[in-house]
Amino acid sequence: MTTALATIAPAGAMAPAGGFILPAVIADQGDKAAERFFTFFTDTIPNQNTRAAYYRNVMRFFAWTHAKGLSLPAIKSYHVSAYLASWRRSTPRRPSSSTWRPCGCCSIG
Repeated sequence: MTTALATIAPAGAMAPAGGFILPAVIADQGDKAAERFFTFFTDTIPNQNTRAAYYRNVMRFFAWTHAKGLSLPAIKSYHVSAYLASWRRSTPRRPSSSTWRPCGCCSIG
């Protein structure tokens, strides 16, 4: 596992012009994982604002897993639950559970 939190997408990679950041935990898994990460956001989320919100939440989740020292294969559903619990404790105002989606990370697979 690398010690970097995130890596910048290399030139020519499937990334938006603004410089999409690839979490190191994804980059550590190789090109196929990186491509899947990018295509999740570009192919499955057509709305730009929704895509940006999911991306921010995914990056927060991977920052949390990085702080815990977790590699991608080590991340389990109970880690997602622990992250959500810590997020809820640290967030003063929560949106309605019927409209809030914590992140797209559970859909990346």
